[in-house]
Amino acid sequence: MMQSILKFFAFLAILAAVSFVIPGSSPLLSGEPVSLGSEKVDVFGGKTIDDGASTYPAFLVNVVLGVLGGLNVGFGNMMFENAAYHFYEFLGRRKFIRRLAPSIPVTQHAYYLQSFLCVSIPYMFVFYGVAVYRDGFIERAVWDFNPLKIYVFLWCVMALHDFWFFLCHSLMHSVRGLYHHMHALHHASRGDLTVFGTVLGETPEIALIFGVFYAGLFTFLYNQPSWNPAAFLALVTAVNQTNCMGHCGYDLPDWFTSIMSVGFTLTPGHATSKSHYIHHLNVTVNRGLYLKWHDYIWGTYRASHPLIPEDNADACRMPGMSIDSSIASLRRSGSGHDGQASESDVAWVAGGAVHSMMRTARTKSDTVSPEQLLGRRVGGG
Repeated sequence: MMQSILKFFAFLAILAAVSFVIPGSSPLLSGEPVSLGSEKVDVFGGKTIDDGASTYPAFLVNVVLGVLGGLNVGFGNMMFENAAYHFYEFLGRRKFIRRLAPSIPVTQHAYYLQSFLCVSIPYMFVFYGVAVYRDGFIERAVWDFNPLKIYVFLWCVMALHDFWFFLCHSLMHSVRGLYHHMHALHHASRGDLTVFGTVLGETPEIALIFGVFYAGLFTFLYNQPSWNPAAFLALVTAVNQTNCMGHCGYDLPDWFTSIMSVGFTLTPGHATSKSHYIHHLNVTVNRGLYLKWHDYIWGTYRASHPLIPEDNADACRMPGMSIDSSIASLRRSGSGHDGQASESDVAWVAGGAVHSMMRTARTKSDTVSPEQLLGRRVGGG
């Protein structure tokens, strides 16, 4: 933990040093930002917009802009998830990274229409509000590429969102009706989890966890003398990349996640791809999104799961060797009938407790329920 704290503050020191050589801020449009409360906005129409050729009701224009904004979020999410999926698959094929539970077959290989809809629809309402007040947003926009300012904004928003997420997420897991109607679809992805399960869920779930939060963020930004589009773009990048990493199903090194999250995962006690993967195996634990802090406080954090080979390393690795080395040694030695290691031998080393659990279960019963193997309580608990 001390090492993580030192790395985090060293990163902040580097950003502060770089900030001294970054040019000063510049307004998006010429002129001073408008004073707060000077605009008179009619939310539901009445005002008209004249483009020189025809006149349009303001309400209709705002609705169109809101719909387009929501669709833009949906398409953006689709591109993010597709790019991330193929990127992680490429790294996996090259053996740079590996699945957290390689014994569980992967079934998610395509983007879901439901993901597009459940992301787009809530943000249509958010961007309708942004469209209504767009003049104020445009005139208050001030580009500032100071890295320390950008990172502080990004970090504060993600930390606040993690708190909001933990509250909503825990509520959905605690109330059976909410779980079945709002969150069960997301947990259709368990050990077979890939990036395509990132926002797979019900529309009310995304509206509550993301739509409400970002509506509040836009309201906050609107009521400031200025806001920084560069910081907001960095936030969007960090949020999407961090969420995709949390659902990729691969074990990712810290240096990699630090880059992809725009430095957020340098935070001591940050959530990892493994910690959220464990949540999909056991829904009663690891309910934070970006941080482990609230799970630590409420006693819901778990660092391991029997289906993840590394968590059974002492039981399945050969003495003095890593799991990868043990598998390689086993294959070289050839314990199978044809001089090659049998699949059951490799599975025992790579899967550890998984192999043991399944063998024990078969001894006691002819069938094993997914809930028993995945450690998942029916109903979400």
